Amino acid sequence: MGVLVGILIVLGVWLRDSEITAMRASGIGVWHFARMLSLFRYVGLGLGDAQQACGWHPRANLRWCKLQDRLKTSQASFEVLAARIL
Repeated sequence: MGVLVGILIVLGVWLRDSEITAMRASGIGVWHFARMLSLFRYVGLGLGDAQQACGWHPRANLRWCKLQDRLKTSQASFEVLAARIL
């Protein structure tokens, strides 16, 4: 989602400042823009997949489970604290 929002923001600024018109007038075609945006999209997609594959997400789940276990054994009510965290 971040990559998509970033692309939309950049395109909006380019359109507002008439930079796309200037680039097209200098000989840069529409397909060049499409290739740049596709490359940026695939790099963002690859980084997102790498984040999942490298274990950042599983480590976060492990930390969440440890927090739940610690809350279950504490004096405070687990349901109240878990609802607050979520």
